[in-house]
Amino acid sequence: MHIPVVVLSGSKENTDLRRCYDLGANSYLVKPIEFGSFTKGILIPLLAKNS
Repeated sequence: MHIPVVVLSGSKENTDLRRCYDLGANSYLVKPIEFGSFTKGILIPLLAKNS
């Protein structure tokens, strides 16, 4: 069973983003988050899980 991991972070550092993806994150969103980015960051991993 795969559970999508979405990281909500205050960091814009490339090293933090890379580390999260290296550890298995499916999406990385930087706060404050706009609604469109949030929706895309949540829906894409969920849809990929079901395909």
